[in-house]
Amino acid sequence: MPKKTPGRKPAKRRGRTQTFKCDTVKLNTLRLLVSQTKPEFTPEQVDQEVFQMDFEAYKRLGRPLTGATWRKTPTGMTPC
Repeated sequence: MPKKTPGRKPAKRRGRTQTFKCDTVKLNTLRLLVSQTKPEFTPEQVDQEVFQMDFEAYKRLGRPLTGATWRKTPTGMTPC
């Protein structure tokens, strides 16, 4: 049986899927911020970093930062 991590609550399951409006201003701002702080990143790596930030916010806050719908491509995650 897996050991529970102290201080971390399991995610609540909701009966229906939530939809979020994509905030393109936030999405582009995060892309710009990441590309400025990590100039060696390719555009695909920037998108992957923003996806990780969005996903972590969803886990912690229950809502994503950007609201973007992400899809998996051969080069990584990209917003739709």
